[in-house]
Amino acid sequence: MKKWFLIQILIIFHLITVSQTIVDTTKLWNNFITYYNLWYYGTETIKFTSDTVIEGLNYKKVIRSLEEYPTNWSFYGYIREDTSKRVFYRINGNEPDKIIYDFNIDLYDTVNVYGLQNYEDNWFLNMDYYVYAIDCMMIGDSYRKRYYMAGVEAGVNEWIEGVGGTLGILRNWNG
Repeated sequence: MKKWFLIQILIIFHLITVSQTIVDTTKLWNNFITYYNLWYYGTETIKFTSDTVIEGLNYKKVIRSLEEYPTNWSFYGYIREDTSKRVFYRINGNEPDKIIYDFNIDLYDTVNVYGLQNYEDNWFLNMDYYVYAIDCMMIGDSYRKRYYMAGVEAGVNEWIEGVGGTLGILRNWNG
């Protein structure tokens, strides 16, 4: 019985560690947004498109629509993911990229990341998160690692491997 249980655990962790990338042109993110100063609620749709090279690194262009049924898209920055499961974002080609996710973390680690502050203006909020729990969840037909984190400035957050933060793909803070 113990051997069977151990085999099941090993299979689950193998499925979890199979590459779950965020930077993928087939994915689409829909985020519920609020413009507090306008008391406006809406949907932000984010997707990644064509390749571009900046400072010798491969990025995908980020585009965004604020329409309920997206037809008009506007440029929204650049994103890339490295082999260490870290995701970087930059608003334009002249600014340095900022790490927004690091999925190469373990329980009780502290990680320093950034997230876009609000939906009206693109500026970064720097956050330190402490990983206080890790589990896995089923999405579709595969298990994904889920990280529970807390930070002084950032509040609480959850990251899901291959999906991003539960507060929005580029936001990454307690909103």
